[in-house]
Order: sequence, then C-alpha cells, then structure tokens
Amino acid sequence: MTVEKLAEVLHSLVCGYFQGASVVWANTKKVKPLNPLVTMRLGPVSRSIHPNTKIIDGELCGYYPSSTMLEVQLFTPGRRVQAGEQTVFVNTAVNDLFQFVNFLESSMAQDRLNREMVSIRLEGDVQDFTGLVNDTGWEYRAMAEFAVDFVMIAAGYSGTLLESSIEKPSEPESGGFIPKWELTPSGGGLPEGTAKQKTGFFTEAEVNEEEKS
Repeated sequence: MTVEKLAEVLHSLVCGYFQGASVVWANTKKVKPLNPLVTMRLGPVSRSIHPNTKIIDGELCGYYPSSTMLEVQLFTPGRRVQAGEQTVFVNTAVNDLFQFVNFLESSMAQDRLNREMVSIRLEGDVQDFTGLVNDTGWEYRAMAEFAVDFVMIAAGYSGTLLESSIEKPSEPESGGFIPKWELTPSGGGLPEGTAKQKTGFFTEAEVNEEEKS
C-alpha cells in the first residue's frame, strides 16, 4: 500500500463514521467547515530496511512492514441542553471521540482494515484540549493519536511498478501479476521499458555432494 492509498483508506474510514461532521486533512488549504469539525494528520512514515520477498507469477516483489501515527482532533459545540430558561452546551468532545475509538476497534472496521492489510490502535489517552480552542466557532476540542501499521509493496524487478500490478496483494500465493507503469505526479519513475524488465529466478536447487580423497 502506498502512503497516498493509506491516506485515502483512513479518510474514508473517518468520514464513514463522522457523517454529520466536516472531515479535513490538517495543513491543507483553508476551509470554513460547518460544526462539528474533524481534522486528520499523518506523522512521519517509517518502514523496515529489509522486505519480505515473494515471487508472484514470476515477478519479484518486496513487502515492507511500515508504520506511522494518525492524529485525529474533534472540534464540537457539544450537546445543547435546556436548563430552565437558559440554553447551555455540555462538553461531549472526549466522549464523542471515544465512540469513534469503539468503532475503530469493532469487527466491522477491523474486517475492512484487514482486507487492506492495515491495523490501527489507540496510542495513549483521548485528551481534552478544550482550553486550547482559540476560535469562538467551537466550544470544545479533543484529540487522540493512533498507531498505524501497513505494508508497502515494491512491485517487480525494478521495484517501481504500480502495486495494482499485483492482482491480490494480500494473497500473493494465489494472485497474478500484470505489469502496470506510470510516472509519479512529481515526474519520477524509470522509462517504461526499463521499469518492466524481468529477472530470472528459481525456487529449487539440487545439490550434489562429492567426497575428495
């Protein structure tokens, strides 16, 4: 899975739960969403030095265990409550964010993440950051961090083919391989003919022992 694809999966998961909120990536262009607001931020990505290698339909592929952190912040006006003749808003930010954690840990969410070879777990506490809110548009704020593990795939001999070249990334033993290539949005990538080069491989070797006198 690419980092770009991981972001899409996480954003879709968060949007699927917070249907009544605006969900945006932090540090993107300025928007003026309606209340409540959920912001997402990915931390630095690290991956193992050595991949697990697999031969898929004659093509060498590397599977790199990788990890990052996901920060989710919730800005909300809280619950509207009538107290006599007054209307007050109760702080529900932490409770609401914990309900999202319950969804992430549910069998429904885990089944979807397993199909994508992604795992997410709460790291630390759900924190109440209400005192740090500087915008009168929101009353309450809570934040949670999640450890995210996923698998990057280097497809083909060159390691530069699209991951979609692998028909079943999560089931390499039963999948096929159709080389797919394109330049990155930043203009990176080998020439197509070079990127699609193959290398020979073998799965068995016969060893004959000889004794020398």
